[in-house]
Amino acid sequence: MHSSHTCHHHPHVAPRPGTARPALLGAAILATLVAACPDEPILALQGSVIVEVQNVRSETKIVGLVLTPEGRAALTAEPVAVQPTTTYRFDEVGIGLASLRCQLLTLDRAELATVNVFPVAVIANDVTTVIIDMTTNVVVVDPPVTEDGVCLDDSGAPDTERDVLCGVCTEPAGAIEPLADDADCGVISCDGLDAFRLEGDNTAAGTSRCHLDDFAPVTTDRCAGVARCKPANDPATCGAPTTTQALEAGLCQTIAGCVGAGPPTVVTSPDGTPCGGTRVCIDGACVDVVDPPDPPLPAVGCADNTREGFIDEATWPSIAGCEGAFSVAGVTRAGLAPTCGRVAGDDGSNAEGNGCSAADLCMEGWHVCNGKTEVAAKASGGCLGAVPAGTGDKMLFFAVAQHSTNGSVCDDASSGDNDVFGCGNLGTQLSADKNCGPLTRVLASTQPDRCGFNEAEPSNGPWLCQGGSESHLHEGAIVSKVGCPGTSCSYDGNPISNARKGGVLCCRD
Repeated sequence: MHSSHTCHHHPHVAPRPGTARPALLGAAILATLVAACPDEPILALQGSVIVEVQNVRSETKIVGLVLTPEGRAALTAEPVAVQPTTTYRFDEVGIGLASLRCQLLTLDRAELATVNVFPVAVIANDVTTVIIDMTTNVVVVDPPVTEDGVCLDDSGAPDTERDVLCGVCTEPAGAIEPLADDADCGVISCDGLDAFRLEGDNTAAGTSRCHLDDFAPVTTDRCAGVARCKPANDPATCGAPTTTQALEAGLCQTIAGCVGAGPPTVVTSPDGTPCGGTRVCIDGACVDVVDPPDPPLPAVGCADNTREGFIDEATWPSIAGCEGAFSVAGVTRAGLAPTCGRVAGDDGSNAEGNGCSAADLCMEGWHVCNGKTEVAAKASGGCLGAVPAGTGDKMLFFAVAQHSTNGSVCDDASSGDNDVFGCGNLGTQLSADKNCGPLTRVLASTQPDRCGFNEAEPSNGPWLCQGGSESHLHEGAIVSKVGCPGTSCSYDGNPISNARKGGVLCCRD
């Protein structure tokens, strides 16, 4: 007895993009067609599909392609050497409509990106080309399935039951009517267009603003035509952004990083930056340097209530030369503060300077000037007013807290105590290459336990720089002024005490 087999054709509805994906077979080639009955001539009609995948991400190790003709088994392409543009070919594909899935994978099959394409028309004895741009998700199918204007079933007949991306198969002949929107396009991202944008001239003299242009994802009107979704991050797709103000910068401020992805920040302009007219930025405020709003009132500035340098208080209201002695070493050390209640000074009750620091020579509300920068700001004419008319030669040196590392070169660091810098007519003359302007004088030694200028040290003067074998590298930290107790020194025929031959420059707080 012989058995017989009857073949039946079962209608098949195409899978929509985003449904369960066929399994990838790695490096194996699966090119098996479902067995069919000899009396089904459709199997003898075949075509080819070429798939070109563009802009493949650099981390991609496998490009997986699954082509599924309607009513037939899936065809899986074997991965080849991955390039930015990689081409695959499927041959002996049954005619009709097919769905295509393209996946970018890592070596361990982790999914980087997926694009579903439907429908793909397979034409007898012809080649259909599918181009997929993985950057924009733009897909081009040639010839398009709508070229003949109808939805086809597996035998090439009109089929009104077919499910088409961004299209509807209508009666009576299965003509495709395009849709404006299809949920199978998913949420179309526009994040790639988000950007910060600067408004204003972004200078210290004006007001600037940084705006964020935020493009919302597209969830309606997503179809670009039958079988085509609109591309992501495309201005025509995404439309106008929502704009919000992220930051605003006022006078003496600018905005950095207000471009592209940011992030933006507000930056305070450095002191001295022009901010309009005769004004400049000081401590983040725009100040008129020609006519300051609140000029300081005249004050002596010296603890003993007498000045020996910058005598005219009206001309120099914020700087004073204060002569006197101090036994607590250092002018450059951090936290320099009074140690004897500000009773030092050549006219003070502690003229010998015993137990006093350099800060004790300045009155309350004043401090030892912080180097060249502060002297330049508070002494019009620089050191010119430090030595009054009629002062004897090599008789005055007013020290400041100026930092240096080597070679009597002034720097802007907050450390470094090599040499003692200041104004006066005592000490080595500073040349322009030392970068110390407006300061003019320095006590600098190349030998231990010396200040480096003979007329400043005993037996000619009271300045001492004693501190052991490395003392010639740290005069600013060890200097004191007690080398002539009583009147034990003399210079040019005159007795010299600790309180003579200068002291420090005091600046208003």
